[in-house]
Amino acid sequence: MGLLLTTFLHSNIVLDFIVVAMPMPYLWRLQMSTRKKIMIMLMFSGGLFVVVVSIMRLQFLISFAHSKNLTCMAPYDLLLHHS
Repeated sequence: MGLLLTTFLHSNIVLDFIVVAMPMPYLWRLQMSTRKKIMIMLMFSGGLFVVVVSIMRLQFLISFAHSKNLTCMAPYDLLLHHS
């Protein structure tokens, strides 16, 4: 896997985490009960699922990048290296 693609995937994970974390201080300052604030923050934290999936995807791509099995990489070659 190329350095550019790896860098892009890492930065994508960092940006996903930032987007999830940014509204949390503002949500905590809302004028409502603590229970409601926590419930809203839990709903927004569903974005952490995206971060976890991105990390798993990156690990999957790195592990198969050096594979000698051409059939496992054929879909990626078709999608990423088409002319």
